[in-house]
Amino acid sequence: MNEERLRKEISIQIDLLDATIREICLLRDDLSCREPTLREVAAAGSFLADFYGGIENILKRICIARGVEVPAGEKWHRRLFQHFCEPGTAGLPVLIDNTLHEPLGMFRGFRHIVHHGYVLQLRWSRMAEGVQSADQVYEAFKQNLRKNNLIE
Repeated sequence: MNEERLRKEISIQIDLLDATIREICLLRDDLSCREPTLREVAAAGSFLADFYGGIENILKRICIARGVEVPAGEKWHRRLFQHFCEPGTAGLPVLIDNTLHEPLGMFRGFRHIVHHGYVLQLRWSRMAEGVQSADQVYEAFKQNLRKNNLIE
């Protein structure tokens, strides 16, 4: 895959992530003065999992475009994440710097809980921080994509 095609594929993911972040922010605003209902907790869980899934989709596409094997196996999500952290993997940009390591790691862990558990087990107290910070984390991630000429 060439770099122009990679940028187009990332652009599609960015459009989907933009919409996801808009929904997270709307939900955050709706809940600014009250506790969420179970349905709102379920919606937030889905949006937060989709947010990290979109980040992973971008990371996978970069691996493929740069000829780096996408990790497989039980801990592939963690290994994919680590490919883009400092010191990084040869041929891949560092997109998860020190400021993003912990917050994106939290979203990665949350994605696992959402996909392998039940909505009834979700706890707002554990999700609220992600709902509050998702837009800021996303903007920082996009800035790192820009620095590496992967988006405009």
